[in-house]
Amino acid sequence: SWHEVLRLICGMIEPKFVVEIINFLLEQKINRSEFLNKSDPKLKKEGINNIILAVQCFEEVRNKNLVNSTSEKLLQTLKYEIESELPYQFMPDTAFVLLLLIATNWQDEQETLPWLKRCLKFDLSSFVLAAAVMAIAEVWKDSLDTLAWLKELALVKQEDQNDDVQKIAVQSIVKHWLNNSETLLWLKEFALINENSSVRREALRILAKELKKDEDNLSMLKTYALQDESWFVRYTALEALAMDWKDEPNTLKFLKNRIVEDDNYAVRFQALQLLGRDWQEDPDTLPFLKDRALQDESSRVRQAAVNAIAQGWKEDPHTLPFLKDRALQDEDWSVREAAVNAIAQGWKEDPDTLPFLKDCILQNENDDVRLAVVYAIIQNIQKD
Repeated sequence: SWHEVLRLICGMIEPKFVVEIINFLLEQKINRSEFLNKSDPKLKKEGINNIILAVQCFEEVRNKNLVNSTSEKLLQTLKYEIESELPYQFMPDTAFVLLLLIATNWQDEQETLPWLKRCLKFDLSSFVLAAAVMAIAEVWKDSLDTLAWLKELALVKQEDQNDDVQKIAVQSIVKHWLNNSETLLWLKEFALINENSSVRREALRILAKELKKDEDNLSMLKTYALQDESWFVRYTALEALAMDWKDEPNTLKFLKNRIVEDDNYAVRFQALQLLGRDWQEDPDTLPFLKDRALQDESSRVRQAAVNAIAQGWKEDPHTLPFLKDRALQDEDWSVREAAVNAIAQGWKEDPDTLPFLKDCILQNENDDVRLAVVYAIIQNIQKD
């Protein structure tokens, strides 16, 4: 690319000419509003390409002592961008590339590392915080002081710190120190004592990935699935069991137990979806799903069971009658609506479907269900 050509040229010419190129790049005005992320109006790194390219040209100067003033100018420019984030906040990769440029090119400056750590005091909504942690871990990964700092950062959430900082600290430790014999042991202990459920979940996710077939890991996952106070952590443990221990004899039994016994509907809901997706071949899965569609106290769980049955057992001759029963008899309108939609989508060619849907309009008192039936009929007419 032209960027690479310019960098190559900067490595071949006199430093004073490189300085002129750098100054020219820094003086360029970019309309940053043209480089905003569509879904989230934050600045993409293309919006600061002139600054990034200026630093890359600086990197090609062999004797940095000849361009001290330019070095300081670039450093202050980068710091200003990070500290102000004006007029737009950065996307994660934008913040990271700026901070990594600072950490890489000025790592020998006495003030660089302390300044990067001070970035963690910035606006909580900013991606700069997490990017600063990643940059420090990347550039100072050979320092045991960095490992100790990351562990402290991961363990204790400061008043002015968001959850992402703790999670990035954990991810950085695993990325750069996984081969350290103490890292996995620390991670196991950390997952037990950390008070932040989202951070515990991240630690558990990493442990599940790194210790897939470790028997201790199996026991650990079951413990979390049973005992963790956070429903999200409990579900994460069940998800790891279903993914990595599907063939273990007691996994299915354990999963079914959690679908019935967990006191949080979200865990039961998510776990039931795992069962319907991964154990369709088991002859006991369909009867179990039907039981949950009838018996679970949560309408969300019953709805998930209805959808799982409709998607996984369409060819079973008893599925359609069961769905029709749920479309008319379930006490909650959302379950009836789910059953109606499943019938309309999966059995539209059945000659009895349209008469049944018409009957649903008459028998259902809930407007949402009747509206769902009308939409289903209209969609089928349009397709015909």
